[in-house]
Amino acid sequence: MTAATPETRRPAGRPVLFWFGVGGGTAAWLLHLLAGYWAVEVACPTESPVLPAYLVGLTVLLAGAAVAASWASWWAMRHLPPQPESAAVPGPEPRPLLPWRRRRDPEEAPPAGAWDPVPSPARNRMLALTGLTMNLLAVGLIVLALPPVLAYGPCW
Repeated sequence: MTAATPETRRPAGRPVLFWFGVGGGTAAWLLHLLAGYWAVEVACPTESPVLPAYLVGLTVLLAGAAVAASWASWWAMRHLPPQPESAAVPGPEPRPLLPWRRRRDPEEAPPAGAWDPVPSPARNRMLALTGLTMNLLAVGLIVLALPPVLAYGPCW
């Protein structure tokens, strides 16, 4: 087994933080959607006075979790090692206009680096950037669910 180099290091040195940054905000939005729907379904028939406070608290808590996931993905992007020029993978060959007409030789080897056990920094950077984008979108969706509750009430 070879020693880990900057090119073969695991994602951002802290895999749990990296993966929280990739999917934490989306998970928080999904939890907000499901918990809010369940609370409204249960509490609206009884006209519970606690429901608006519960929904505001749920929104603040899960928006905070999505903001933390955004920070984690930003932190992971900042701490990824730079991709050295020698390890840069060339771009894919141009695809034909009609891909079903091209017959791939079964003896053809897969592209270099396609089955590496350790992902490249470019892949981790793409995951962290996608996670940051999705987390910021999740923060917006969670926060934008609150004004209708405050303006019209949860059971309108």
